[in-house]
Amino acid sequence: MIVFIAPYQGLKKIADEVIRDYGFPVKSCLGNLSDGLAIARTLEEQGRTLFISRGGTAQLLRENLSSQVIGIRISFLDLLEVFKEFIGTGRKIGVVGFPSLVEPSRAICRTLSINAAFYEVKNENEVFSKIDQIRKDGIDFIVGDVISVKIAEKYKIDFHLIESGPDSVREGIEKALAIQSNIKMELEKLGKIRAIFNTVKDGILSVDAEGRIEQYNAQALDYLIINRESESIKGESILSFIPESDIANVIRVQKESYGRVFPVKGQDYAFYTSPIMIEGRAVGAVTVFQPVKELQKIENRVRRQLHQKGLYAKYTFDDFIVKAQVMKTCIETGRRYSLTGSNILIIGATGTGKELMAQSIHNSSGVKDGPFVALNCGALPPQLMESELFGYVEGAFTGALKGGKTGLIELAHNGTLFLDEINSLNVDLQSRLLRVIQEREIMKIGDNKVVPVSVRIISAANASLKKEIKEGRFREDLYYRLNVLDLKLPPLKEREGDLFLLFNHFLKKYSRAYSLNTEVVLNEACRTLMKNHTWPGNIRELENWAEKCVALGSMGEVSLEEHFPEIEEVEGEAHSESTGSSGTLAEIEARIIEKILLEEDGNISRTAARLGIDRNTLKRKIR
Repeated sequence: MIVFIAPYQGLKKIADEVIRDYGFPVKSCLGNLSDGLAIARTLEEQGRTLFISRGGTAQLLRENLSSQVIGIRISFLDLLEVFKEFIGTGRKIGVVGFPSLVEPSRAICRTLSINAAFYEVKNENEVFSKIDQIRKDGIDFIVGDVISVKIAEKYKIDFHLIESGPDSVREGIEKALAIQSNIKMELEKLGKIRAIFNTVKDGILSVDAEGRIEQYNAQALDYLIINRESESIKGESILSFIPESDIANVIRVQKESYGRVFPVKGQDYAFYTSPIMIEGRAVGAVTVFQPVKELQKIENRVRRQLHQKGLYAKYTFDDFIVKAQVMKTCIETGRRYSLTGSNILIIGATGTGKELMAQSIHNSSGVKDGPFVALNCGALPPQLMESELFGYVEGAFTGALKGGKTGLIELAHNGTLFLDEINSLNVDLQSRLLRVIQEREIMKIGDNKVVPVSVRIISAANASLKKEIKEGRFREDLYYRLNVLDLKLPPLKEREGDLFLLFNHFLKKYSRAYSLNTEVVLNEACRTLMKNHTWPGNIRELENWAEKCVALGSMGEVSLEEHFPEIEEVEGEAHSESTGSSGTLAEIEARIIEKILLEEDGNISRTAARLGIDRNTLKRKIR
């Protein structure tokens, strides 16, 4: 509320008249100096108050109240009205009052050549100490505010009260209304901030430079104390509630601290703390904290949602079961590749773990928190593949979903797009994919606007794409866009030492999955069969065999080697598929060399090693 405290009756009368013109509830009271202060203190206890007063009373209110006080100024016209009768009289007058009255009076008397002495008082008790000086100076007429009236009445000296007119009162009220309006707006802002502050589920509190708590929200109170209704933590040391807090160190080193875990009331909380910097100096800190178990719930919820969308990579490099050095080298290469944002081409036969590698690279990369979208390019016909990759707008074609569909490339924005069997992608779609990589934007089917995307592409093929390029089935320019970084996964038969390590891993996996505690024991004959087998299906074939062994082992005494796939049959099928069995021995040999050479991207050393001949012999046969 706004309260006008008038030091004298005449000013109260003027204030009441001005207040009526505004039609706004402004309370007026009569009270000079200490009397006015007593009234103001009583009103201040009732709620927020804005005071208006004049002279010494206004000064006294400012010195003793926490509320804002607006002083009524004494205008030039108010002073001129009093001093004009002394112009040219030669009569010596005394101006008595507080600085707010004396200073402007001194200026106007100097301007008008009025003979005046000035007696400035700082407080009510100084008034009577000026009397002797006034008499010594031969003053017989006093001019001033209400305080001069007291002197004049007591010592029978003529006096003239300098009064404030309606304009000065109106100006004071206008200021008060403007301040009141600003205060209301600030209170509204503060109320909104406080509502936000208390709505969030995190505990938030700030401390001063000594670690004493200054501000906190309701959630912080719930986390830190047991009975929040009867306790306040303001002014308490944060160490009283969080003994292991690093907030003092945050203030000292002026550096943020993220994700630190400290116990509170026997429960672990994750803390995020930042210093409060003013003019390059830490004056305190603010910390945000939440129970670790709540963060785990959130993480699990996000993971479930990503799983439901199929946009989640669940494997990491730690999921590889490996002993062979050749595979360890591949994993190390994958780790290094994950540190970049470049596109990667993974070459590997069926079942060698291409998607496991792709997911591991994603989960070690800078976009690990983004989506992982996988698509088998050989799984759908070209028309459906286009809508899957690029999406479409409503009405793009007959049967289009209402509202359209978001393509997988757009879903992979700020993440990784894994394209398996990339060699199966239609040539027309290869052109569109090339444009996505070059322009970093897509256009949905039936749309006329582009959508910007940022996506890292990991593609995979089960054989070298050089032959596909040579035969016109794969664009060479797209190949070099996808094959910025290349990674070749070795077949299982080249991973010496991994065969039985992986086999035992899969045995345990399916024993747990089927709750079968049977122990599978391989005799020497079965182990020899496994060693001699070429495993054309690689790890996937080995996993199937392990699952079969678990199932057979639960049936009792069963000869596993009797159920092992015949090596000759598998190898013969593979041979006839890949090289053909027709023609002369030289023709068959030529086809085999050509096939292996293509698979090894023309590398003479690797091709010779696979064929079991030396480099010079291979070169001669190639010629």
